[in-house]
Amino acid sequence: MKLIACISWFYESPAWLAATVASAARICDHVVAVDGRYALFTHDMAFSPVAEAETIMEAAEGAGIALTLHRPTQPFWGNEVEKRNLLFSLAKCHATEMEDWFIVLDGDTYIVEHSPMVREELERTDALCANYAAEEYMDPHNPEMPMAVARMQDLPSVTRTSITCMYRVIPDLAYEGTHYSISGTIGGEKVWVWGHPQAADPLDLSQFLVVRHRNQLRTDERRRQAAAYYEDREKFGIEVHPG
Repeated sequence: MKLIACISWFYESPAWLAATVASAARICDHVVAVDGRYALFTHDMAFSPVAEAETIMEAAEGAGIALTLHRPTQPFWGNEVEKRNLLFSLAKCHATEMEDWFIVLDGDTYIVEHSPMVREELERTDALCANYAAEEYMDPHNPEMPMAVARMQDLPSVTRTSITCMYRVIPDLAYEGTHYSISGTIGGEKVWVWGHPQAADPLDLSQFLVVRHRNQLRTDERRRQAAAYYEDREKFGIEVHPG
């Protein structure tokens, strides 16, 4: 079994990206990284500065892990669904269907805890998807307080939430309609992997795998851009949950 890291990023700190790749190399066999902004995300550039791609390449080389990297020439007009499906398409080139797994990470995340049990559990399960624990530091009385500020005030609190971001590589695996609804086929029949009432429960690996999210460290401007993107995504009905 191979575990392939699928990393999506746009305009991130090179240090953050290095940590993402280096941490993925601790448990993964291959890294697939896709740059580029969503069309609805307000920014002057369609892709990140070249230094970010160079950082990812150097981090992968230093960690001794295989890398596939893609930089677009224009925004993703299909926004999150299009970008994440490209990630899957590129990753499938290095995967064996029904045997291997994808773990989806963003450029503002990195793995902080992992156990050999992750791979052991993935190899023995019949599940099509799995959870890991997403960790953030924040003041429990002020969720908007950045981690650094909370630390200075001696108020840090760790919150962990189980999220489903690991998927068995099955035929036709793809996001459908939304950035969290995933389907595929088994034996020629369509199945829902996640994000649909017909999807089965995920394998819970949250006690074995922890991924830290840096969202609270983002600049106010970046957070405003993200909020505007989510608002426009809803307003224009860009994502439609499959019925």
